[in-house]
Amino acid sequence: MNKLLALLAITFSISCTGQNKPEAKADIVTLAHSPLDTAASFLRKDYTLYSYIPDKFPRNGGTEFWLVPKDSTDKFTINASNSMVIKSTEGIRVCVVPADDNFKLSIFKNDLLAEEISFNVIDFEEPKISVYSEQELAKNSLSHKKDSVLIKIEQPNLKYKRVYPKDCRYTSDSLVISVVRDGKTIGKFTTKEGKVSLLNFNLQKNDSFHIEAFNVQRKNFINQLFPVVHKLEADYQISQ
Repeated sequence: MNKLLALLAITFSISCTGQNKPEAKADIVTLAHSPLDTAASFLRKDYTLYSYIPDKFPRNGGTEFWLVPKDSTDKFTINASNSMVIKSTEGIRVCVVPADDNFKLSIFKNDLLAEEISFNVIDFEEPKISVYSEQELAKNSLSHKKDSVLIKIEQPNLKYKRVYPKDCRYTSDSLVISVVRDGKTIGKFTTKEGKVSLLNFNLQKNDSFHIEAFNVQRKNFINQLFPVVHKLEADYQISQ
C-alpha cells in the first residue's frame, strides 16, 4: 500500500477497446514493493485500477482501490455504493468497506462518470484455533515438556490474512482448556489470555488437550466488532 509509481514490476497485457466496459475482469500483477504478493489490475483506456484481490471482497473489511491515470492532467475520483468509503490524501485511492452482498464502484473522470464496476461480497471464512509452541505452529500434538503455549484465533484463508491483517483480528469472551486422560476430564482452566502455562496441568503423554473459545467476534481495521460463532473447538494430543 505504498507509493503509486513503485507498485508494479510485472503486468500481463489484455486487449482493451476505446470503451470502458463495466466488467470486473482483471489481470494479476506482481507488486514491486512486495514481490511475494500480487494485485488485481483493471486496465482501461484512460487509467488502470488496482486492488489487492480481483473479486469476492470481505464484508465489513477495508478493501483498498487505487487508480493510475494515463494522463496526469485528468482528474479522477472513486466512490462506491452499499459501502463506507474512506478517501485518502495519497494519490487516487479509497478504502471501501462493503456491508451488503455486492457493491458498485463508480469512477469519475473530470467530474463525469467514466465507469461503474460491480463486485461481489462474501463473509470471511470461519476462524480456527491455532496453538503456537515457541513461536512455531503446532499441528496436532504438543509436548508435555513445554512450559507454555500461545493460543490464537486466526483466519484460515492465508490470502485474506495477509491482505486484511487488521480486519482479521479475533477475540473471545473466554478460553476453556480441558485435559482429558483415559476418556475422563481431569483438569479444566479458564482464561481470557492467549498465553497458557502448561505447568498448571501436570500433563502426561497421550493426554488430550481440548480447547474451547466462546462468543468469538471479529474486529476490523476501525475496531468495529462483528459476532462470528458461539463456540470454536480444537484438540491436541500430548506427546513426548
